[in-house]
Amino acid sequence: MSYKEDWDNHYRAGYNSGAGSYGKLAGFKAQTINEFIADHGIQTVLDIGCGDGNQLSLLNCQEYFGVDVSPTAVELCKKKFSSDPTKHFNLYMPNGENDLPECDLVLSLDVLYHIIPEEDFNQTLDDIFIHAKKGVILYTVLLDIGTKNQHIYTRNTIQYLENYPDWEIWKIIYQKYPKKSGADFLILKPCQR
Repeated sequence: MSYKEDWDNHYRAGYNSGAGSYGKLAGFKAQTINEFIADHGIQTVLDIGCGDGNQLSLLNCQEYFGVDVSPTAVELCKKKFSSDPTKHFNLYMPNGENDLPECDLVLSLDVLYHIIPEEDFNQTLDDIFIHAKKGVILYTVLLDIGTKNQHIYTRNTIQYLENYPDWEIWKIIYQKYPKKSGADFLILKPCQR
């Protein structure tokens, strides 16, 4: 079973996006992202890996585009935000046909370390950086800590950033609750030339 099928089965069984999208961790993420949105005049946000939409409910953005590899998660979000015309959701297929908008900010929160195939990981990073104008916020495990199983596959994320020379690390914000998550924030902005 692929990681995409695994996640779709997860949502179809009635589970949510997990502890990272709820409680203290969700609050920590929302505070960091909302500060960046406010400080950098962000109007449009693309979220690659939107999950069940709970994290979105804490974000302050004018227009939001959420995509996910799980058709069930996409349908959950469409239903949850059906009365809000500023929220848009679509299926995301790495290495497939995707109609992704260019946005001020692109997010990928608790997603990258769940992508198992190398080809899908690289394509997802490409899509993140190609579609961002003002900023990229990655919330992930930054270094390869050796975890490699059917649900989590850690890589040296910082090393992969060498493939995007037009972007630079603006800030790293380390996990506020390290007993709850091994993910940290990596915030990037276009290089000033």
